[in-house]
Amino acid sequence: SSSESDFDDDEEELRKLRQARAGGRPQKNDGPPDLGDDAFVPRAQKPPFKPPPAKTSLLDEAEEAAANDDLRLAFPVSFGKTESKQSLVEVHAATRRQVEKDKDKLTLQAMVKEAEAASKGLSLNQGSSNPSAGDEMEPQIDEDSDEESSDDEEEGQQDSSLTQRIPCANEVTMKGHTRTISTMTLDPAGARLITGGYDFNVRLWDFNGMDANFKSFRDFAPWEGQQVVSLHYSITGDRFLCATAKNQAGIYTRDAVKEADFCKGDMYVHDMSQTKGHVAALVAARWHPTDRSTCMTASIDGTLRLWDVNTCDKKQVTVLKCKNARGTKCIP
Repeated sequence: SSSESDFDDDEEELRKLRQARAGGRPQKNDGPPDLGDDAFVPRAQKPPFKPPPAKTSLLDEAEEAAANDDLRLAFPVSFGKTESKQSLVEVHAATRRQVEKDKDKLTLQAMVKEAEAASKGLSLNQGSSNPSAGDEMEPQIDEDSDEESSDDEEEGQQDSSLTQRIPCANEVTMKGHTRTISTMTLDPAGARLITGGYDFNVRLWDFNGMDANFKSFRDFAPWEGQQVVSLHYSITGDRFLCATAKNQAGIYTRDAVKEADFCKGDMYVHDMSQTKGHVAALVAARWHPTDRSTCMTASIDGTLRLWDVNTCDKKQVTVLKCKNARGTKCIP
């Protein structure tokens, strides 16, 4: 038809017009117009790679080592047995006490006398003789004077040997607590020490693995905001007791992993023998000297309680009420 032919003619004219505008290049009916070479934008050239400057002094190496010190401590430096390069003579010379020798001897003698008096069940004043009373008494002849003199000589030799064995010639300061240290305990083997203080923390010290920094290898807070009042190792050294200002003690393994919490008493019960545990702050906690499954705790509620470590989370074994000479309740 005529209308269709007119439409085709219009389309052909529009196509030619578009080609003329594009500079004679044919164009598609759909899509954006061809921009030619203007469509290509040159890329920005990257600067050439430059290697980092080489270290020029030992100060740079020291700064890098100080920055990576914490990371290096987390990994072993080497494997297998390593020999210490530091001489023990230098270590002993650095840790020697700067105290007069005469004063040390007097201190040791006083310590020995006090230890002997305590072993005999006497105080130091009771163990010493009274010179005024001795002057008034008439001299008596003892047939076993020679034996006593020999015994005195043996005791003097024991005193001198004990004086030599007490390690007071060297000392070191182990820093860690931020407040007063209130209690400490040493394991039976003498290899580990546990300290607790008013900073609410307990710190574990291993003498065999300790380096020249004298730092603890582990610390933790038994109860948040509660001061540590008592620590004690068991007779086997595999566990220790921890008592805080709270009314519950805790049992921990050698590596400070909590095993159990003691049972807590009912503070609304007037008779302390009818409660399952303490109702006030603790003041001490001790293991039995021969039985590793029995321990004892004391509290300001006026009671001593014996516990079986296997059932300490349920109830105590025995309750002892403490009373003074007047028969009233007192703190053990």
